[in-house]
Amino acid sequence: MIKAFINKIKPIYTSSNHVVMFYLLGIISIFLNCEILKASPLIKQPTHNYNNCIKILKNKISMKNVVKVCEILNYQENFQDFAYNIFYTVLLSYALIREVIYKSYFNIKYWILAHLSAVIFALIGELDILKFSIDSKTKLTFIHCIVIFIPLLIISILILRQLYYSKLKLMLICKVSCLYLIIYILLRTITNNIFIHLHHSFICGLLSLCFTDFTSSYEKYAHAIFMGIVVQGLNFFSLSEILIFNISDKASPAIYSLSIIYSIYLGICLLLIIIKRKACKKNTVIEPDDIYREDLEPDDLEISLLPNDDITLYRRL
Repeated sequence: MIKAFINKIKPIYTSSNHVVMFYLLGIISIFLNCEILKASPLIKQPTHNYNNCIKILKNKISMKNVVKVCEILNYQENFQDFAYNIFYTVLLSYALIREVIYKSYFNIKYWILAHLSAVIFALIGELDILKFSIDSKTKLTFIHCIVIFIPLLIISILILRQLYYSKLKLMLICKVSCLYLIIYILLRTITNNIFIHLHHSFICGLLSLCFTDFTSSYEKYAHAIFMGIVVQGLNFFSLSEILIFNISDKASPAIYSLSIIYSIYLGICLLLIIIKRKACKKNTVIEPDDIYREDLEPDDLEISLLPNDDITLYRRL
């Protein structure tokens, strides 16, 4: 019976699954490494504001709610946050590597560099000169501009190199950009006062999509650096790292507004269906073994939650 069960699940446990599984295990290792660093004396915890928050609110609302509110306002982590942050980090990391990982092998150098980039970025973030934000309200000093300009110049040169050699996955980046554009348009419909904050995890997540030719050591190690910083940001600040557009507190949309939004959504879906039927080729089938062909662009594939080459195997069960 046990042997029959093993034979049943063996087709699922393919080499492509191994790659994704071990990559995500490496991501968890970086996360736990950051958690240890965060708990060490090397990282200063902003407990002063947290304690003041407790003192101010403890006589206003119940203590249970006081602790919860003050933890959120001051990025104080409890055990539940720790557990769910691992889940969020794995899920977002999977989203970033899903369409670019193929059957790539990531050696120990990749993971050492990814761990080091997370640790180093966290440590230099403790320097007073680097304690500033890139957003629509911050007034940057000359020193801050220099600090931003140097890495920006280096990254711009690297991106131009990727463009020159046609290695930039523009369609992949456009997919992410379109999602944020939709969020911006929705927020813009109710207010002009949108606060924009560029979090380092978000920026490095986009940059990681620019270096996806893992046959090149240069691109592989650049990807390691960016992914390490992505995980560090998610570990320290959780999902707030992906919130780029922020507005003041507004009530959720009324049924009239939701009806308009849903009508527009259905109209766009109908338009896309018409375009697909009129413009796209019919009877085009991508074989499972073709998913990892060198001449097949991942941008030509649909995004799915399950790896495309394993769907056929699941259907056999």
